[in-house]
Amino acid sequence: MKKLILITLASLALSLSSCNELLQIANTMGNPDIPVSEAENAAGLKSSLDVGIENAVNILGIENGFMNDVLVKILLPAEAKPIIDNIRLIPGGEELVNRAILSLNRTAEDAVKEATPIFKHAITPSLSKMPLEYSSAAITQPPAT
Repeated sequence: MKKLILITLASLALSLSSCNELLQIANTMGNPDIPVSEAENAAGLKSSLDVGIENAVNILGIENGFMNDVLVKILLPAEAKPIIDNIRLIPGGEELVNRAILSLNRTAEDAVKEATPIFKHAITPSLSKMPLEYSSAAITQPPAT
């Protein structure tokens, strides 16, 4: 489940625009001399995260959403390689391994849809407790690499 949450969050991050693009859009809208309140800032961040979650679910929650994306495709663990190699030697073993991988990814597709309300619920309290300087830095500062 932790891997699924990490994968979904990674997909969410990939689906959002870069911070520089968001900053350019923010600079072209409205008057920069008018301060943004903490409530407006939190509402904007929550809205952006809601959209990102929906986009990630729309991408990953469809058939082959995980299977066809090498960045998030779930494979069998490396520790199972000796067993997998031996199963593949058995007639029909390759198909059995492929079905196991497909089943893992299908389950992840279903879990993403089920986890959507959990992610949305999780962001609300986090943003309401976030000081304005931290939340604005998330928009104006490019992520550290």
